[in-house]
Amino acid sequence: MNSTDETDVQHLRCSTSARLSLRLTAHRPRVTRMGVFSDINVRLRRARRACVLVAFLGAVVAPAQAESIDRVVLPSGVTVIIAEQHTTQVVEVRIAVRAGPVYEGERLGSGLSLLTQRLVATAGAGDLNAAQMRDALARLGGTAGGTTALARSEFAFTTTAAGLPTALSLIARRLATPVILPEDLERERAAMNVLELPQDTTALMALLFRQHPARLPVPGLAALRNALTLDQVQAYHETRYRSANTVVVVCGNVAAVEARRQVEQAFAAYPLGGYAMQPLPSEPPPLVPRYQSLTSSTLKQPRVTIGWRTETLDHAAQPGLAVLATWLGGERGPLATALVDKGLGQELTVENHASIAMPGHLRLSFSTTNERRAEAEQVLYKTLEAVGQQPLDEAQIAAARAATQRQLAQRQGTVRGLCEELLAWELAAGDPAYVRRFAEQVAEVDGIEVMRELRRYLLSREGDRGRCTVVVRPADGKPVRANEPLKTPTPVSVVAPEVITLPHGVRLMLRLSLEQPLARVHLVLGGAAAVEDEFQHGATSLLAPLMCRATETRTPADIDALLTTRGMQLTTAADLHRLDLGVTCFPGDVPLALGLLNDVLCRAALPPDELELVRQRAAGDIANDAWERRFLAQVRAVTLAGHYAAADPRSAKAGLTHLDRSVVLAHYRRLAVGANAVLVVYGRFDRAAVIEQARTLITPRQELATGSTVLPRGTPWGDRGQSSLTVSTHDAPFAALALVWRGPTLVERARDEACMQVLGALLEARFQRALPAQGDVQLPRLSTSGESYDQRGIWLVSGACDEARLDQVQQTVRDEVARFIAQLWLPEADRGALPDSELGAAKATCTVRWALDQEDLGRVARRHATLLLMQQDLAVDLAMPDRFAAITRKDLLRVAQAWLAGEPMTVITKPKAAAAPLPAALPADPLPAGPRLPPKGGTPAAPPATSTPVNGAPASGATTPTAVTPMPSATPPPSP
Repeated sequence: MNSTDETDVQHLRCSTSARLSLRLTAHRPRVTRMGVFSDINVRLRRARRACVLVAFLGAVVAPAQAESIDRVVLPSGVTVIIAEQHTTQVVEVRIAVRAGPVYEGERLGSGLSLLTQRLVATAGAGDLNAAQMRDALARLGGTAGGTTALARSEFAFTTTAAGLPTALSLIARRLATPVILPEDLERERAAMNVLELPQDTTALMALLFRQHPARLPVPGLAALRNALTLDQVQAYHETRYRSANTVVVVCGNVAAVEARRQVEQAFAAYPLGGYAMQPLPSEPPPLVPRYQSLTSSTLKQPRVTIGWRTETLDHAAQPGLAVLATWLGGERGPLATALVDKGLGQELTVENHASIAMPGHLRLSFSTTNERRAEAEQVLYKTLEAVGQQPLDEAQIAAARAATQRQLAQRQGTVRGLCEELLAWELAAGDPAYVRRFAEQVAEVDGIEVMRELRRYLLSREGDRGRCTVVVRPADGKPVRANEPLKTPTPVSVVAPEVITLPHGVRLMLRLSLEQPLARVHLVLGGAAAVEDEFQHGATSLLAPLMCRATETRTPADIDALLTTRGMQLTTAADLHRLDLGVTCFPGDVPLALGLLNDVLCRAALPPDELELVRQRAAGDIANDAWERRFLAQVRAVTLAGHYAAADPRSAKAGLTHLDRSVVLAHYRRLAVGANAVLVVYGRFDRAAVIEQARTLITPRQELATGSTVLPRGTPWGDRGQSSLTVSTHDAPFAALALVWRGPTLVERARDEACMQVLGALLEARFQRALPAQGDVQLPRLSTSGESYDQRGIWLVSGACDEARLDQVQQTVRDEVARFIAQLWLPEADRGALPDSELGAAKATCTVRWALDQEDLGRVARRHATLLLMQQDLAVDLAMPDRFAAITRKDLLRVAQAWLAGEPMTVITKPKAAAAPLPAALPADPLPAGPRLPPKGGTPAAPPATSTPVNGAPASGATTPTAVTPMPSATPPPSP
């Protein structure tokens, strides 16, 4: 049976992020600082909540509890608890032995209990050695585990009803008569020597307790642990592993009577006796707050942990403490509002720890920065004092109580969780049925009780004196040697944004950066140009600027006045995958920007007169586009034919004149739905105010349909039907070239994008060395890029070059790519292999590029929102620097073989030929003389006789009409 370590001295914890396992003795009166409530008062309070309790127990507790719980003490002294749970076929066996640090006596601090538990959990027994025992348990199809805490060692096994008798027999034999060899002792001791203990927990327990065994870690101290002998381990096992110290819990699809018989049969030969009360030392009250500072190499930001000592597990205050922890640690609790929303802290947790044989404690933890740690602690204490002096909101307490009840129900809804609960209550109170009574007590907690526990344990004089603080700082805060590089703090650009779902499916993305003087507020709609129908091509390019020109409640003049008077900047952008409207403003104007974008999302007017202006402006922008954009649009049209990415999102083949208001309106209604909209606020702002305003703005918008995310659907690659070479002309004075390979799609982006960027940086550097720039305009200029779409992707080398060097540039690019792939095949030790310096330079180049891109908050906001709408993993983008650093030669070889091994498609545009002067016009043929009309007088007039010289000599005896040869004009004649 494999063993898993639990180094925390607490058995169970109650928090917003951990399991809830506490008890309140039902018959014990509740003690407060003011006096004692009588049992009559308690019953009256319960009677007032009878309806609530009936509904809660019927709807929550009953489904979570076992169908029956039987407890019996066998004649041998073994305590057996059977819980029938017929909703599953699984059977969980949990065996606890009262063997923990509180029973180690003079060897306290040596880790004797944990070392013994690890040895027993992997030992053989009887005629089975360790390997045979492990195989026998494995054949039962179950999983095994073990833990050691302050007052007990546990052994767990999960199986089915058919394997239960054999599992009980094997585990009982292992616990009673383990075969422990000297080499086993050395193996487990070496494993314990490398255990990583949680620094904050170990330090906090040492501050909270000065006499209690909980002050020392469960694994003990290395010096004392290394002095333990095999004889001492065996003697401790014989003393503690006895029937009176053993509790067996079986939970799952079993019959109680049959399971009890099986347990009794399996433990028939178990050693008898052993139980003895262990007196614990009294812990003196603290006189002053305690503090300790540590360093950790695993933390990137300082972590502050504050603890207040409370009561034992069976104290009457535990239900109120449980609800208090849930309320204080809630997302909308007072501490989150004071710390997280103001940027003083993050990752806030509040936990109510309670265990067996020791007082509990309330633990508060959060991360902050070195510069603002002291300020964060002072704000925290002032917030707690303010909360303790004002009336509590019963609605918030009811929500915290409901969350605590839900945690209880979820915990007890599984056989493993219920088994642990029953065992904890048995060891703490001798009655596992208290698990149900505690749920009843939690349901009765109100604001008065929560306030009482807050004032007693946190705000009283004793609470202030007993406050213990542990600060764990990153290791880079220590003095640095002369040759040791300094570590920089974690930038905001790698911090994951917070995503909050609003009504109607709208999502809100927040990332706070107090160092930014401005805020960026964006509305991003998914799909955009990629989902346009054939007759809608270009509608997105018109919709983006038209949406923000007027709404049903704001005229264009109103919007212009708002932007002008408040100094805001409104930008629009549209591409294949998104439509973006962004506002750059001061932090105090974020509510105004949110209100404007909310109106645009829900009530855009799309006025026809503004549509005509937008159309004219778009046509002008398209006509003035730079050659690079037009060329890349042509490359996509050629290489991605038949795919939605082949269409230019800014224009259509038929122009924009056919896009009237009805077409644009239909596209707007398709995109502007709740699930397809993301509101993004990045930079400096008030988090609480933004969240509250966003909810207030979105909730009443009944005209905002929930809808679904608009996702483009691409067509996969087929047989290459297009020509591998496409040549055209453009107006630029130089040629443009693009060699296009198939690249990673959206599905493959997370795996290959970072590696392809590093590969591109390596090849760009090689292109520059092989093709040095020449001339005044420094040609050729080549760069690499990749684009990912649904079902398709491209990776291309593109740029400008002289027309005379087109063939040379093409061949050089192909040769360098082939040479690079061949170099990757070489072993790393080969002299011709890719040098580490070259690979490191490419990684650094990509990292710097990525970091520079993060400075543009608007670009980052658009990208993050698009990834969210496209259902991509945002963590992949945030971890890009780490992914760059982890790339190896094998990764480069994999992507090079996958994407660059084939023949690329080539797209070339050449400069248009210069217009040549028109040739001179040819002489016209002589026209024959037409019949002459007789004059009105009657006789015809004779034609005048002229002589035309031929070769300078007069013609002899011949007369012809004169033909006048026209001279060539200085300007070409007009075309017909």
